[in-house]
Amino acid sequence: EQLGVDVATAMSQGDASHLVPGLTDARDVVAGCMFSCALGGNGKVSCWGGNDRSQLGAGGGDRTSSARPIEIEGVEGAVAIGAGCAHACVRTDEGTILCWGSNARGQLGTDRISLSEGLVTLPARGRLHVLRFATCVDEGGGAFRCFGE
Repeated sequence: EQLGVDVATAMSQGDASHLVPGLTDARDVVAGCMFSCALGGNGKVSCWGGNDRSQLGAGGGDRTSSARPIEIEGVEGAVAIGAGCAHACVRTDEGTILCWGSNARGQLGTDRISLSEGLVTLPARGRLHVLRFATCVDEGGGAFRCFGE
């Protein structure tokens, strides 16, 4: 589902390449361990694939995976995106860093080691760098603020 289709079916039809259904305006795509996200030209973000760690941004305990992109509620004006193994973050045009997904290693910047139930605002502003189990922000002047491992 991370690629937007059942790969076994696509390969059995002789073509492992395909368009991700529903994406028409993507300007950047990132991939985590079992999910992918696209940043649209409109500043919105959609994710698809596995959702066992809230990677698709759905709050309220919904952990349903999706082969089709799902728009992340509350993300507007995104200008940069990154994905770790089970979390994703964006930087908005106002410089705010918003994240969602797993916080098992503190990568969402909260002291609560759990899954996010929606968007989390990191207490940092600057250029975004998302790693496998960490989120770092280049605050300028050689200063980096990192969350997680």
